[in-house]
Amino acid sequence: LERTLGDLQSRPFVPSGRKDEASAPQGTSTQRSAQPNAKVMSKTSKTSDQKTMRQQVWELSLRMQGFEARFAFKVVLVTTLLSVPAWLEQSREWWNDSEIWWTVVTVWLMTHPRVSGTFQDLATRLLCVALGAIWGGLAFAAGDGNPYVMAVFAAVFMIPMMHRYTQSAHPRSGLIGCISFTVVSLGAVTDENRHPISTIAWTRGLAFAVGILASILTNWVMWPFVARHELKKSLATMMLHLAILYRSVTSKYIYYNEEQAPSAEDIERSEMLEGRLREGFVRIRQLLELTRHEIVSNCT
Repeated sequence: LERTLGDLQSRPFVPSGRKDEASAPQGTSTQRSAQPNAKVMSKTSKTSDQKTMRQQVWELSLRMQGFEARFAFKVVLVTTLLSVPAWLEQSREWWNDSEIWWTVVTVWLMTHPRVSGTFQDLATRLLCVALGAIWGGLAFAAGDGNPYVMAVFAAVFMIPMMHRYTQSAHPRSGLIGCISFTVVSLGAVTDENRHPISTIAWTRGLAFAVGILASILTNWVMWPFVARHELKKSLATMMLHLAILYRSVTSKYIYYNEEQAPSAEDIERSEMLEGRLREGFVRIRQLLELTRHEIVSNCT
């Protein structure tokens, strides 16, 4: 429907010329009718070009208001601000020496375009980062960098974290825990300056913690995701689609002529639309569950 309406709106209106009068000579009538038609065509072409220009500006502004543009703006803003110490001479040395750039990587991984995150997500991710950094330091210190000892520590820690990443409803905490353990343990092995393992553990862990805080706080402050608002939009869109599909189903499967019986392609297309409707209801149910974590106010 949107595509059809867009095609209809994009077609310029060209009025037809007046019919030639029978009493007038043939040459004079064609000349008289050709002059106003040329003027109308020129005006119509200019108007259509202006409409196309305005439509392009409107589409660009509408695209800039979408969640994709907002998500890109948030990520670029936070990563740019956190990368400022790397460009300053007085802070460039400790930035590279302590690998503080893991803060920028954490923001890139933890920022979500739809889900802002709750206090429980924040606490869980910080806890997994702390456990990964401490366990990675212990893995290196237990055998002084022995790969077999570190492999045993990795098996003990990675199994529950991978289970949380693949099976739980909050996989990002398991992901950041695995990355924290890997960075601390292998960073101590590849450290050329031979820093103490405690220094490597707390500097990398602090970098991950700052990245998590920056990502979640940015999602809370700048264009936060409100499940109740998205639920209202989804319900309205679903009701519109149900009305259109109901009219299509009744006209195709109930009130139809004998020569226009539904074919196999129609049945296959209907099954595909049914699957999409089921998926839409599943997404609406997920939004409904997200509203439990939001504060209810009188205005909503």
